[in-house]
Amino acid sequence: MTQQTDILTRIAICLPNLREAEKKVANTIKDDPVFCSQANISDIAKRVGVSEASVTRLAKALGCKDVREMKVLLAQSLAVGQRFVATPVNTDIGGIFQGIRDLLDHNEKRIDEMALKESVRVISKAENTIIFGCGGGSTIMAQEAQNRMFRLGIRCSAVTDGLMARMMASTLRAGDVLLVFSLTGYTPEVLEISMIAKRYGARVVAITQAGSPLATVMDCGLLMETFEGDDIYRPTSSRYAALLMLDILALRLAQVNGEDTQDNLRRIKVSLDEHRKGHDRLPLGD
Repeated sequence: MTQQTDILTRIAICLPNLREAEKKVANTIKDDPVFCSQANISDIAKRVGVSEASVTRLAKALGCKDVREMKVLLAQSLAVGQRFVATPVNTDIGGIFQGIRDLLDHNEKRIDEMALKESVRVISKAENTIIFGCGGGSTIMAQEAQNRMFRLGIRCSAVTDGLMARMMASTLRAGDVLLVFSLTGYTPEVLEISMIAKRYGARVVAITQAGSPLATVMDCGLLMETFEGDDIYRPTSSRYAALLMLDILALRLAQVNGEDTQDNLRRIKVSLDEHRKGHDRLPLGD
């Protein structure tokens, strides 16, 4: 299935080759896409100061059948959210720190102790745990979960390729666990792979968005609430909420495993000290 280039991208590509009158219309659409998606052809022409024929010629130059189709495509482009087409809101460095603090404070109050206890019980008793996340932040979270859990004596492996995860999920059985990360809870691959794991009797533990489809599919897990601001340039703080949930889960798993965990950590520390030298308080890793 082919996807058409969105209309705003088409305008940017075609702009250098347009006639002057058409360029004026194109620039007006870029500057005020909401108005142009709602106004009729006469109002657009009047706003720009050109003839209605110029508006029609632009629509044709963009590959549209007529102005009506151009407006429909423009409305579809705006559906992603006004913040992605309007003049960006600029956040200073302090705003990044504040956004992270606000998100962590909000999610600290949402920790469900019963859900946490059940997630720890399921993972600690699992014969095999596959960890899956895809699409940026969740990919990193899956890899970090493996980094946290192997040192606790938990047999686990992280996979971030959708097809490989699909195959691995098909080998799971009762007594196994699929631990999934999704910052949104809507990614089709995550939902499909979770259903495959459940089909073969594995338990699905998720760290994901509250109220999402994945939150319904999972057997147990930790739910977070995230919120994106209007500054599209500011890195998403959602991954910090997921990392918070992973930290909490890893801490409780370590406490449950007790002496075995302590011995594993001691052996890792000895191995690292022999290798890199350094002081006593370096992290167990790098």
